[in-house]
Amino acid sequence: MSTLGNPAPNPPPSPPASPVARQPGAPGPPKVDMMASGEMQAWLSRLKVEDHKIGKRNKYLAGILAAGVLLLVVILWVVYDKTIGAYAVIDPESIRVEQHPIEQGRLRIRFNVISPGKVCCRRTSGDIATERIDYFDEACEVDRNWSWGYQPGENIDLVLRYRGGLFRKTFSATAATFDRADIVILMDTTESMDPYIVELKEKCAVFSEKLDKMALEHRFALIGFGDTSEADPWLQEHGFAPDVGQFITWTDQVERFNGGDLPESALDALEKALELPLEEKALRRFYLVTDAAYHEPTGSGATAEDLRKRLREHRVLLRVFSHRKFKPDYEKLLGETGRFQEIENFGKVLSEGRVLED
Repeated sequence: MSTLGNPAPNPPPSPPASPVARQPGAPGPPKVDMMASGEMQAWLSRLKVEDHKIGKRNKYLAGILAAGVLLLVVILWVVYDKTIGAYAVIDPESIRVEQHPIEQGRLRIRFNVISPGKVCCRRTSGDIATERIDYFDEACEVDRNWSWGYQPGENIDLVLRYRGGLFRKTFSATAATFDRADIVILMDTTESMDPYIVELKEKCAVFSEKLDKMALEHRFALIGFGDTSEADPWLQEHGFAPDVGQFITWTDQVERFNGGDLPESALDALEKALELPLEEKALRRFYLVTDAAYHEPTGSGATAEDLRKRLREHRVLLRVFSHRKFKPDYEKLLGETGRFQEIENFGKVLSEGRVLED
């Protein structure tokens, strides 16, 4: 019975049906063992074969990779041994570089080699670059003076390459140079020296041109001398000439002196030369030309040894041109930095512009 205007209530939901259990022995779908099928067994066999092949291939690849790595290590070691490993091991604290006070292109280089190998030394000065490689077969202490070309007025930059442990290392040093030169010609003007006086006059202009090409500003002074015991005056001194033309005039007009006995007063002339107003920032080169030995001591009592020390203190490099038989006498005067050459080479040295170290 329904009430007018009100819908009839929904009936309550029915309880879920109970599942029907399959009785044992009741008929149903057959069970299938997939792993026992022929197709599955064939597929598994193929997988095993492929897995075996992959395993063998991986072993080959691993062997090739190991051999490649070993070969690479060997190649890298050979390259290292030929390059960085070829350098000597140096104690960096032992490296010392000193510029010679007279020969500014001469550097004293010292270091201690700990392990054998090569040491490369490279120097640059302006447009000039030089390199030297030295090989050391054993541990040792190295102390060498190396003189190489340089450009006057340009710094000398030195780079030393060596090994520290497993790595290559470098050491750098810089030395300044002068671009000016004071040149003093000390000429024995006794009668026997006439041919060399003429040669000086003929060659000094060429000498000056050579120095100009080296960009080396220069000035000349001339001291003519004889024998203090035989003549008064015995010396003619011309200070630094304003140009080479004036110097040639002095050479042409230089006074001739009497020689007397064989030795002349070269040491006294050197004393006078050291009194000249030498420029502080300039190379200082004295050229002593004589065909005789010297009187010793000087009028002031100075010996050859005294003058050798004074030449070093004044940073003067002395070149002596004389006869070979007098070389033992002049070696006492020259010391470490001087040069002795036979008098016949005087003109050649002037023509070549020999001012820088050689």
